[in-house]
Amino acid sequence: MKKVLLFLLALFMLTACSKDEGKSITFKTGEEYKFEELSVLKVVNDDGSSTFELFKGKDNPEKEKEILDLLSNLNVTDEEINNLTPNQDSLVVEFKTGENYDDLIMYSRDKDINTGLYHYTFDADIDGGKKVTLTSDVDLIGKILEIVEK
Repeated sequence: MKKVLLFLLALFMLTACSKDEGKSITFKTGEEYKFEELSVLKVVNDDGSSTFELFKGKDNPEKEKEILDLLSNLNVTDEEINNLTPNQDSLVVEFKTGENYDDLIMYSRDKDINTGLYHYTFDADIDGGKKVTLTSDVDLIGKILEIVEK
């Protein structure tokens, strides 16, 4: 009986001390991206060089889940975005994994004239590439701001 109790206690301790595996997003096109922490930053000047943190995922897991659900509706494409720089309308979703940071840059609340979609740049290792374009038919800047400001 004593051995069974010790075994159960050891099993309980091992499961209680298990390390968090992290989080992931599976994009609409099937690619998966894994990370540990998420933050939303607002660009505060027209050259995109200064930001401030609007939201930290670990402070509100429900809002973080809503943001991740929105991001999972993005399509990964091989299109290139030319001549865009972040400005005061831009958001940056920052993903941290260990000591590394990847940025999803949301430039504008305006749709692309040619495609009718919103285009975002993700500087991360997805699908074998380091920088990909993500597209959406929804204004994610507006939706994320709504979530953060609730």
